[in-house]
Amino acid sequence: MWKFIVIWCVLIVTHNSPEPKSDEFGRTGEEGGITIKNAMLYTQQVNNCDHSKDFYIRDSAFAFYNNGVDIEKRQYPDQAGNLSNIKINSIFLNK
Repeated sequence: MWKFIVIWCVLIVTHNSPEPKSDEFGRTGEEGGITIKNAMLYTQQVNNCDHSKDFYIRDSAFAFYNNGVDIEKRQYPDQAGNLSNIKINSIFLNK
């Protein structure tokens, strides 16, 4: 019996903003001399490649794989949720 494994990555985009700095009186924002430079936004992109799906019917596996490849071709670059590195593997199971 053959087992087909489709694997893929999903792009995760996180936005991190540091805690606003305050002066010795606890003021934040313009009244405390805090500028936009002190509160910059950091963006991090990570490919989460922990996704996989198992199939035992070849046609179902390739239909799922081809659907993922079609989605990958139509997406905008560097957007959260983008699919990438879609692959299909197979293994023969002795039972």
